[in-house]
Amino acid sequence: MHRTFAIVALTAALAAGAVAIVGQKQSADGSRPVASGGSVAALETAVQRNPDHADSWRKLARAYRAAGETKKALNAYVRASRIEPSDRETILALQDIARALRP
Repeated sequence: MHRTFAIVALTAALAAGAVAIVGQKQSADGSRPVASGGSVAALETAVQRNPDHADSWRKLARAYRAAGETKKALNAYVRASRIEPSDRETILALQDIARALRP
């Protein structure tokens, strides 16, 4: 479990560094689907009401990614990883964000 957490933490740190350097990455052709503001707001409310619910953080992260909010998505996935450090979806998403943000 400590090894999994270390991998998640390292991946999150790399992704956070990439976000700081590159900023938010968005598709150049505008083909990225955009989440509705209402769904994001509802998910933000859900995580405020129950901040220890990892699935809500993952859903919020997916909504942020769909809206092109890479930094917010990264932060939401990091929150999910702190609650469930061995969750495969979260680990893969953090790795995917890190790859996408590499220069």
